[in-house]
Amino acid sequence: IDAALDDHNVGGFISLLDDFSSSTQFLIITHNKHTVLGAQTLIGVTQEEAGISKVVGYRVENIKGRPVILDSKGAEASPVLD
Repeated sequence: IDAALDDHNVGGFISLLDDFSSSTQFLIITHNKHTVLGAQTLIGVTQEEAGISKVVGYRVENIKGRPVILDSKGAEASPVLD
């Protein structure tokens, strides 16, 4: 959905999703980092060993006004690029 949107319109899209998030769950498949940071939970599939897939989940939280991706133990999983 968001592939054709510029940064300004992605912001509007995220705002719209946030408005409906109290009563609706959304599944969004994206590579847009702004859309990703609008999420509360990230779920992905990785392949650490050839032929063995693993599902991973992360939370996105704002810490000191900055979005941070946290792993299942609450540790920062990856710095978020601006």
